[in-house]
Amino acid sequence: MPFGLMVDISKAFLQIEIAQEHRDYCRFLFFKDSSMTEVVAYCFKVVVFGATLSSYLLNQTIQHHLDAQTSSRVSQLKTRFYVDTFQRCYDSPTDILSKRPSIKKIMLEANMPLAKWTTNAPILGHFTETGPQDYFGLYWNTADDT
Repeated sequence: MPFGLMVDISKAFLQIEIAQEHRDYCRFLFFKDSSMTEVVAYCFKVVVFGATLSSYLLNQTIQHHLDAQTSSRVSQLKTRFYVDTFQRCYDSPTDILSKRPSIKKIMLEANMPLAKWTTNAPILGHFTETGPQDYFGLYWNTADDT
């Protein structure tokens, strides 16, 4: 039986800073105060969740950081992300345990900490989320693997 692993990048879009010279392209207007008489222009400093290009920018940022790595385990990460979630099946809980430290390390070096570790391997419950987990609108009940 394969054992699934899903892990999210914590606050993924907020991890990507927009270069100072590009912030004017991310301008938005807001009222200065509750009187709503004066409008002020602001600029985003980080990638906005939900913007048309946000997922693309996140993917390219992840790929850029992974391309800069020299670890042999990077190849397992490059094709396993869907937006901000790493997904992979392993043959045993031991495989997950042995690969977890390097996955964490590689992503931390990219300043992308991982959170919400989820697996259907009950023996690994000490570091994973329990109960049904929502991934992209689908619920994965890890207890009965449905």
